[in-house]
Amino acid sequence: MSGIHSDRCLETDEIGKMLSDWNVADCAPDSFISIIAPRRSGKSTLCEFFVHEYRKAHKVDAIFLFSKTQSGFPQIPSKYRFRTLDKLDDIINIQVKVKNHNMKQKIKRNKVKSRVIIILDDFVGGQKELRRNKMMDSLATNGRHLSGDEDVSLMTICLSQIFTGLSPTIRLNTDYTLFTSMANRLERKALVDAYCCLHSGRHGLKEGYNLFDVCLGDYVFLCCNGTQANKRDYPDYMYLYKAKPSKKISKEKWIKDDEAWKNNTQHFEWCI
Repeated sequence: MSGIHSDRCLETDEIGKMLSDWNVADCAPDSFISIIAPRRSGKSTLCEFFVHEYRKAHKVDAIFLFSKTQSGFPQIPSKYRFRTLDKLDDIINIQVKVKNHNMKQKIKRNKVKSRVIIILDDFVGGQKELRRNKMMDSLATNGRHLSGDEDVSLMTICLSQIFTGLSPTIRLNTDYTLFTSMANRLERKALVDAYCCLHSGRHGLKEGYNLFDVCLGDYVFLCCNGTQANKRDYPDYMYLYKAKPSKKISKEKWIKDDEAWKNNTQHFEWCI
């Protein structure tokens, strides 16, 4: 039971022992996932590890990366990488067409498989692209409707240094939010208020900060399951997730497109 029901608040180490590891296999193919962490705190490493683990349990046909810097993610060839959000509408429209096509097919072999993951890497910045982009809000609120049966799905993974840079619509409709320690007091407060304060009052707030401090450590993130309806205690909706950097993961090819790899112009050196 949470410390709010006793004479004292639970300490950080006590809460940490209560939490279990997040099972990526339980993540639905149409999930909207946010990964929040400061610069050089392991967002990309965590995302790579998540996709690596997710692909063990689920089929994925295509992964698109939207990144201004185009850094990281050597598993994705240049054909599937974009510096702006301009191509996002095209990908979504294709998903809609595939879903509508499949709904008309009575024979399974006539259905088209389009299980897609979209990665948005640090598009929260001075120009506030994610806050102003209505398509992003639509993905968060209605993205699950772009998925059909097991043959069509669209998952969105949003990586950001700034939690408050995400629009309120995205924050309220994210299925899973992963975050780690933050030096910025305002960002830390916003995350604690949004996900860690299970109970009201000063004791609830103090215990919320103790929960937040569980994620101290290299590549250690807290994962909040926003799909959990009943939240009576922290283990009901909060999990631990730790990335395991691996040179082997960096050499994976997430796209089965020989032509794309043949003409790939992206080259990376692996490092931790």
